[in-house]
Amino acid sequence: WVPTLYFVQGMQFFVVMLIAGLMFKNLGVGNDQIARWTAVLGLAWAIKPLWSPFLELARSKKAVVVAMQFSGAVGLGLLALALQASAFFALSIAVLFFLAYASATHDIACDGLYMAALSHEQQAAYAGWQGAFFNASKFLTLGGLLVLAGQLERTLGVFSAWSAIFLMLALLLAILAAYNAWALPGAAPE
Repeated sequence: WVPTLYFVQGMQFFVVMLIAGLMFKNLGVGNDQIARWTAVLGLAWAIKPLWSPFLELARSKKAVVVAMQFSGAVGLGLLALALQASAFFALSIAVLFFLAYASATHDIACDGLYMAALSHEQQAAYAGWQGAFFNASKFLTLGGLLVLAGQLERTLGVFSAWSAIFLMLALLLAILAAYNAWALPGAAPE
């Protein structure tokens, strides 16, 4: 479960912080708007310590993790729909805010679950897996998805191509969330 947990953590982060900006550039949004809004979206991760103490009150970190993963899947589906609207930019930014805060909350719960469910020895053994799968999500999003988006743009057009990309990501995240709902341990060491 560690690889899927940290793959999802990275995927959500990279979609909001990197893919969104590249997508907006392809959609003709000005650099000033992209820079302004991606900076504001990044605040979700900067200020997440403000609500992390409240997440400690949750009965189950696993429930929070899975809920945020399913929320991310819904958000990605909504982003695909937002791109088809005439007010796509404003709607996309609103959905990306939702995704950013769901992802930052997921990060907190994810790390808490990792620390609560694994002994110190297990945590040390899986530390490399955390980084490897977080970075694997970067290769998927910034590598494979951008190539695929470029191919789809030629056949579907820019807006439909990005909608298709986000629908694929939504499906992938829903599958991983369902897996994690089954595979993740509770908060007690096993």
